[in-house]
Amino acid sequence: MRPRFAIAALGALAASAGLARQAHALNACTSADIIASEGANCPASTAPCSIKKNYTIANGCILDFGNRAVTVSGPGGTLDVGSRSMTIKAGSFTIGSGGNVQGLGNHPAPQDRGGMIMIQTTGAVVVDKAAPNGIVDVSGDTLAGTVLIHAGGPVTLKGKLMAKNSTTSGGGGSITIRAGGDFIYAAAGVLSVGGSALSAAGSIDIVASGRVDLGDRVDLVGGDGGALDVEAGADAVTRTIDADATGDAGSGGCVGIVAGTQLQILGPITEDGSGSSIGSGGGCGGFGCFESRFGDLNVSANVLAEGNVPDGGGGDLAFISRGSINVASGTIVSARASGDMGCGGCLLMDAFFDVTSAGMLDTSGGFGGNFTELDAGRNVTLTGPVDASGRAIAGFGGGLVVVAGQQGHGNLSIQNMVDVRGGGCSVSFGCGAGGLTDLSACDVTLTAAGRLLAGGPQGGENDLTAREQLTILGNVDATTTGGTAPADGVNRFVYPSRKPPSISGSVTPSPSLTAMPTCTSATQSGCLVPCPTCGNGVVEFPETCDTVGTPQSCDGCSVFCQVENCNDANVCTSDSCSPSLGCRHVAVPDGTSCSDGNVCNGNEQCANGTCLTGVPLNCSDNNPCTLDPCDPTAGCQPHTPAGAGTSCSDNNACTIGDSCDGSGTCQPGGPRVCNDGRECTTDTCDPVRGCVFTNRTGSCTDDGNTCTADVCSGGTCTHPTQPDGTACDDGAFCTVNEACHGGSCSGGVPRSCDDGNACTTDSCDETAKACVNSPLGSCCGNGVTEPGEECDDGNTSNTDACLTTCVAARCGDGFVQTGVEECDLGAQNSNAPNAACRTDCHPQRCGDGIVDDQHGEQCDDGNTTAGDGCSPQCAAELPATAQRIPGKGNPATDCALEWAMDRPAVDSKGVPSIKQKCKDGTSCDTGTTAGECTFSVWICANNTDPHLPTCRPGAGSSGIGTVVSAEVSKPSTAEAGVRPEDAANRQELLRATLATQASPPDFCGPRMQIRVPLKAPGRKGVKTLRIRGTTDRTVVDSDTLKLFCLP
Repeated sequence: MRPRFAIAALGALAASAGLARQAHALNACTSADIIASEGANCPASTAPCSIKKNYTIANGCILDFGNRAVTVSGPGGTLDVGSRSMTIKAGSFTIGSGGNVQGLGNHPAPQDRGGMIMIQTTGAVVVDKAAPNGIVDVSGDTLAGTVLIHAGGPVTLKGKLMAKNSTTSGGGGSITIRAGGDFIYAAAGVLSVGGSALSAAGSIDIVASGRVDLGDRVDLVGGDGGALDVEAGADAVTRTIDADATGDAGSGGCVGIVAGTQLQILGPITEDGSGSSIGSGGGCGGFGCFESRFGDLNVSANVLAEGNVPDGGGGDLAFISRGSINVASGTIVSARASGDMGCGGCLLMDAFFDVTSAGMLDTSGGFGGNFTELDAGRNVTLTGPVDASGRAIAGFGGGLVVVAGQQGHGNLSIQNMVDVRGGGCSVSFGCGAGGLTDLSACDVTLTAAGRLLAGGPQGGENDLTAREQLTILGNVDATTTGGTAPADGVNRFVYPSRKPPSISGSVTPSPSLTAMPTCTSATQSGCLVPCPTCGNGVVEFPETCDTVGTPQSCDGCSVFCQVENCNDANVCTSDSCSPSLGCRHVAVPDGTSCSDGNVCNGNEQCANGTCLTGVPLNCSDNNPCTLDPCDPTAGCQPHTPAGAGTSCSDNNACTIGDSCDGSGTCQPGGPRVCNDGRECTTDTCDPVRGCVFTNRTGSCTDDGNTCTADVCSGGTCTHPTQPDGTACDDGAFCTVNEACHGGSCSGGVPRSCDDGNACTTDSCDETAKACVNSPLGSCCGNGVTEPGEECDDGNTSNTDACLTTCVAARCGDGFVQTGVEECDLGAQNSNAPNAACRTDCHPQRCGDGIVDDQHGEQCDDGNTTAGDGCSPQCAAELPATAQRIPGKGNPATDCALEWAMDRPAVDSKGVPSIKQKCKDGTSCDTGTTAGECTFSVWICANNTDPHLPTCRPGAGSSGIGTVVSAEVSKPSTAEAGVRPEDAANRQELLRATLATQASPPDFCGPRMQIRVPLKAPGRKGVKTLRIRGTTDRTVVDSDTLKLFCLP
């Protein structure tokens, strides 16, 4: 046994050796730096260059090796750019065994992000594998970097190519590859842009002019799944692609694979959403699009884009093929939602020829299934099952839509179960409904083993249309499964009148049968297009040609008996024909000439299969008085004078009507008249700028108003107002002391004609321009109570016990009696809610027994006593039967903020649940709007809750503190801007959370009225509320509440 001190010594020696290697890293910024250092390994010539030393590359450096073959190999060969960027240019570039090209972000910020590495070659790029691997790595602690490979030849990955997280919180980077040949990712290699559970994965983008073979696992796993885009000029092969989400309620990634010819999916592709350990909900499935542009698309392994429990929705999957689509037996293609509250995603398969599935096609969901759509130019054959059901209670079924024979003769054969059934019923959630099958083909056959199931409490629909023969040997069911309002669905069968259907299987309820005539031309409607036999030598509608024998393309008549011409008349595509697949049009290389033969139009070139117009030849001599001809063959021709009188410009903006004199010279015309017709500008002409209108100052036209000034400003005659209070005269005798106000003479007071005698009527006569004082026989206001008067106090006040009309003051007379009344609006006094003045001449107030909701009152029991259901501030108090609802946060801190409701539903442990249900129009619905439930909810702060025994509010040694701030996170401001009910609910939450800040122990704020509309008539609605409180001890408590409105 080796002594421990020897082992320690060896360890220290190894560490010092590592430090020595780091210390001897060489600095480089150009290829010349490396050539000088490597010596014979990389001679200063065009010979191959081998890099075997360790180099640190400065930011932005370009290592340009021209057309040389460059290899970075071990031990020791390293190009390290850290968090910076570098570009490598070579004829070919190989990272051999032990070689390392890296830009790691594994240092403290700001060097915690991966760098950028660009590799540009005219030939091949190889990341080799031996012992150890060749490595390209831009991983980072916070965020990985970027790798860009632009190769004129093939790209081969046998070693490691990584832009992934290097910590438990980092995010993935990006890898972009452009290959002039094949892209081959060999088995046991590494291709990764993975992210941590706290950050999203990155992206990979591959375009190859040849084939693409993904020979091993592609890592796109992260908090949210990453993105993979592949486009191959030839065939493509995939194996394991993992774009699953691992974060809290993360969403699956996106995978797009396009093959120029055939596409083979040989390994599993997963884009599943993730769940949540803190009650955030379920993540959604991702997106997948798979296309073969001239060949079959074979699915031999699972393709999954599933939503997670409890409410994550399924993803979207699309398979498109210029050949046929084949799903192997035992294979699952799924966009299902796994939870009871999730809806399934969408699945599309669109083939030019056949769609054949022996595997499972699944778009089911708990809350609802979604649609599977299968479109085929020829046949659709389903020997495997299809599931688009709504599995949970009250779930609604999705659908299967099949259209076979889109190009010609094509049949549909269903040999397994198609399930679009809906879920059952419950008191809380209502009833489910069956979905839809819509099937169309030439021959439609349901074998004895086939089943179309569209049942549910409300039955669904089975619609079958056969353009030729309809055969039903299996079970077709759209019956009700029972419930509160059971209803059977419908079965509709459409067939040609010339071919009665063959129905020996069970069909419930009985089908409606529709016989239709057969179309004989494309202009007809209300008929079925027939499916004649292609290859019998007889042209029958809708055929446009028919040759005897097995149908094949390339002879002028396609495999679908349609006239075929593979010449698309596009010089930017290469046209070919396959007897089995038909015409193919492949873009010629970009830059290929597509000249129209006219040199005057410039040099036209192809790009992406399209001819781009060139830049026209510029034959102009910049003289408007000469002609600039261009000959389509010879190009620009000699310039000749333009005809006399041809319009031109002498470049003097102060002349107009300039014209050519016939000898190639432009002669000036007449002078330009510059007059803008505005009195506040000075009009001149500048030879370069033309007319110049300069704003002037000074006076301008009088508008006749003594309360305005008349001055030029900004080129306009303006009339600014005289200062308010400037004396003026409106010309009326019966007004005095007028003054300017806002530019008008107004505000004069009536002339006083009071002669001091209460028993005269005093008035002003504008016509006579004089005061008039007419005597009265008896009068009110003389201080003597005379017959017909209730009082006469001889003054002019209406705020004492006697009005100036000699009537005793009383509530309702419209005058506020000093010391007796607080308000008096006369006939507008009212005891209606929110009235400004009550019938006792006191304003509305809390405690008057009238609920003034517009003044913030939720109740008014006629007193200001606390604890009787209505607070002294007229807010609805928490009922005695109410309970607090923990928000599913940390039990040790969840008492900071809690919801409260009257008699809430409890979970299996007897704790009030965060999911509460109410049926529209019942006692728990405190609103009056039909189709909407209104829930009464309180927010309580600093709670002592027996359901949370470990949570103690307040300032004690184990206390979590007192709530000092609270915010609303759902509904968000964005949601409030879309739906009126979310806007109202957010306002209620803001008002209630504001009341909880710095509140006493066990405080409950005002009652909130939360609106939850039904999703649709007969469909339940749901709203999620989420708040977040912080205590003075920086403890954070997040609380969620889900409210369900049932029809």
